[in-house]
Amino acid sequence: MQEFIRYALQDSGQHDVEAEMGSLAETWFGEGKTEGLAEGLTQGKAELLERQLAYRFGPLSEDVRARLAQATTEELGGFAESVLDAGSLSGVLTDGSGGKRPGRRFAPCRARARSQTGAEVPAGERKFIRRSSRNARQRAAENELEAVAREWFDEGKAEGVAQGKAAGKAELLEQQLARRFGPLSEVERAWVAQATAKELDGFAEVVLDAESVNFVLTNSSGRRHPGR
Repeated sequence: MQEFIRYALQDSGQHDVEAEMGSLAETWFGEGKTEGLAEGLTQGKAELLERQLAYRFGPLSEDVRARLAQATTEELGGFAESVLDAGSLSGVLTDGSGGKRPGRRFAPCRARARSQTGAEVPAGERKFIRRSSRNARQRAAENELEAVAREWFDEGKAEGVAQGKAAGKAELLEQQLARRFGPLSEVERAWVAQATAKELDGFAEVVLDAESVNFVLTNSSGRRHPGR
């Protein structure tokens, strides 16, 4: 992001910066959406599994909820298959994580970013660090760009997270349906992919007890299924 701000401000006045805002805003929105999609995909899978585990084993502890929130995509995929057969919550978390009992997880150590003034910037946050400006006019333009960058990036990220969550839930449900009933038809795959958030949440519970794909898709959505 800094590179775009520098480009817009380089040797230009306020008028030239404004002329660049259309394309820059599109870039900021796109970067935010890309980041949001990745985060939402994992969040959606974790939310669906949390719903299934609570449905099957009762209210979850904060430790279990935190475990799901911190799980990798691969671990969530393992949990998704274990929950179909496991007789206990412990069995799901142990089998799904490769046989290891979940413990406290720590994020990898990363060098912390620092602003040009030397102040430490919290890791994990989107940073829009100002560079020194040569005059007051440029500083004013820079402040405006920073505010707009944050607004468009955050808006794009929110949209990405919402879309990513739906995609993550659909992906995990497709995996579970295939595990229980065999490969899905193209029609059934499209059915899951196009389901609403409410329908996906309904599928999440019914898939644990249903005896056929048709039963899952029709009893969770109220729509007529075309059949296998």
